[in-house]
Amino acid sequence: MLVQCGVCGAKNNVFEVLELKDIKDFTDRLLIISKCKVCRNDLAQLIEVRKIDNKPFTDTFFGTEAQKVIKRELRRLKNKRTFSQHKHFQKWVYGLNKEYKNKKGDIVRIKHYACDFATGNKRLEKTIVNI
Repeated sequence: MLVQCGVCGAKNNVFEVLELKDIKDFTDRLLIISKCKVCRNDLAQLIEVRKIDNKPFTDTFFGTEAQKVIKRELRRLKNKRTFSQHKHFQKWVYGLNKEYKNKKGDIVRIKHYACDFATGNKRLEKTIVNI
């Protein structure tokens, strides 16, 4: 997913998508957050649907105005999705815990992995030693 900067026109990758709570006149609210790789401005795009006639609205904010919108809308946060810059971890991820035992059967180490549903790739997140 790409967001276009209103200052320099560059297309940028999305960092976060925030699902927001409904308000009096709008439903299905999303706030898309990014940062321009050329001019380093913050970008925020608010997408919402008006309840009366189900008409979608899109507003794009740049720089300090984007920071104000992000700060204001974080109070209404319902769900948050962060996008990784690694291509093989841009899908949903689940956790995998691997236990290592000694000859006596005692657990001596636990490794926590993040695994990608689509490809099955694993990334070591944390190791606990000497339990």
